[in-house]
Amino acid sequence: MRHARSLRGRRRRALAPRRGMSALYIALFFLLLLGFVALGVDMGRLRLATAQLQIGADAGALAGVSAMTDSSFDFEDRPDEAVARAVGTAESNVCLAPSGGIDLLDNEDVEFGTWNAADRVFTPFDLGSSGFDLRRAANAIRVSARRLASRNNPIPMSFAAAVGIFSSDRDRNAVCFYRGGRSGFGIVGIDFIRMTGNTVIDSYNGATETYPGADGPNANGHVATNGNIELVGTVDINGDAHWGANPGDGDGYDEYFDANSNVTVTGDVTPLMEDLNFPLESVPSGVVNQGDLRLNNNQSLTLTGSNDPLNPTNYWYNDFVCRGGSTLIIDGYIKLWVSGNLDIAGHVQNNVPGNASQFQISLVNPNTTVDIRGTSDISCHLYAPGSEVKISGTPGFYGSVIGKSLTILGTSNIHYDESQTVTDTPYESALVK
Repeated sequence: MRHARSLRGRRRRALAPRRGMSALYIALFFLLLLGFVALGVDMGRLRLATAQLQIGADAGALAGVSAMTDSSFDFEDRPDEAVARAVGTAESNVCLAPSGGIDLLDNEDVEFGTWNAADRVFTPFDLGSSGFDLRRAANAIRVSARRLASRNNPIPMSFAAAVGIFSSDRDRNAVCFYRGGRSGFGIVGIDFIRMTGNTVIDSYNGATETYPGADGPNANGHVATNGNIELVGTVDINGDAHWGANPGDGDGYDEYFDANSNVTVTGDVTPLMEDLNFPLESVPSGVVNQGDLRLNNNQSLTLTGSNDPLNPTNYWYNDFVCRGGSTLIIDGYIKLWVSGNLDIAGHVQNNVPGNASQFQISLVNPNTTVDIRGTSDISCHLYAPGSEVKISGTPGFYGSVIGKSLTILGTSNIHYDESQTVTDTPYESALVK
């Protein structure tokens, strides 16, 4: 009997530490269970918060772009309206309501820039790099919705606080781009446009009026390029300014809009929807080449044309040069074909002043030059998609100009003849990122 009692005592002493270990295992299990609960509940909160931030950012970006295409606002007012709409729309959404919301900082969370569709890259503008309001040169807006500890509004944790995790940062962004507007232009430098000095660009309708018209000049002096627009000096563009459609596409051009504080553009300032394409023309068969033309001081030449604007009389020269002091008279409707270089510094006289359709000029070869300068007006439609075009010191250029590049120097006024075709396409926008 003594032996049996001794055995039961030893068993009780052996079970005591096992019961202590079980309590420890149960405590650890509950801690682990608490961790899983915390993970499940708080991860669910974070997922919900992230989704709600994304909804706010998407709505803000779409609202911002809607202002950039809203014709009820002047072009210069649209960027400010875009910021107001983006912020107001994003903040009208909730993030873990009723305890939290979405708060945007105007100068940080709404960014203007360019969207490269080929690479799917948004490049924000450095708004301090130009005196011109570069926001108008954007084709995309990025809106960021943030809940951050640095802003004193992180996502608070519930169960995770028991293990020392009290909050988490979350931010989402959305990019919306737009395109549309002008798709036909009368003032073009395919590779680039550069203007220096004092330049004024506006428009009139040569089919119905002489410049400036009964109500003054029109604001359809639209300029466009596949490359860069660089405006230096005092430049007034009464119309749109559109630059390269594909920034960073590897074509050798950076595609940017650069302007100083003395530049005014009354219309839209955005990248093109797609690259411009202007093929070279060919001299019609049967037109006789007359070699080089060189008019020197006090010399004059009259080109006599038809009375039908749809069937002008054709003239073909290699180099066509009118020196200062010379006079070129355009009598009737003329189509001048030039296979070399064009240099006009003398006086060009149309028998119907300001009627650009009287005098059409087409340069048919690449790697040629056009130099129009001097102190007299010139009225013509110039088509030179393979030529470097320079206009300098011309008090009045009436018509249209299309060149491989376009450089305007000194005091030059360009008056686009709207009777040439200019078209509009509807604006469209889309969330892209």
